[in-house]
Amino acid sequence: MRRLAVVLVSVLAVAAGAAPASAAPPSSIRIKAKTSEIYLYDGSPTGTGPSEPATTVSTVVRRCPAGDYFLQATLVQDGVSLPWATTALGAGEAYCSGTRRTPLVMGFYGPDLHPGRATAHFALYRYDCVNGICSVSDIATVEATRTVHIPRSHPGT
Repeated sequence: MRRLAVVLVSVLAVAAGAAPASAAPPSSIRIKAKTSEIYLYDGSPTGTGPSEPATTVSTVVRRCPAGDYFLQATLVQDGVSLPWATTALGAGEAYCSGTRRTPLVMGFYGPDLHPGRATAHFALYRYDCVNGICSVSDIATVEATRTVHIPRSHPGT
């Protein structure tokens, strides 16, 4: 009986240390290498200008656990961090349904935005509300940084 107990404890110790075979791969964000062409964006609340150059960065989040998230997105070109090209309430909020792929996009604008290279960074932070008190996690669920290319606009646009 003692021998059986030693073997059982050894088997349990090995099993506890091994990762389960069905463990899901981690979440990831894939930032597309090319942004949208430059377009004009009017960020004023009344739509009375001025219009400034803008571009959109697209991503796909893979294996995002279902839930609410806060999106942190930046686009830096020539050392300047560009503001978001949106006036929508809740623009930084994202929801993952637990599906394999969740698309996320964010527009950025600035007077000096130009075709060429820039660095995009996207991160999702878990956003939870309990009894009416909401908080954002200090640790990103998933994040990625990539050098992106902003293409030239077609002539006449």
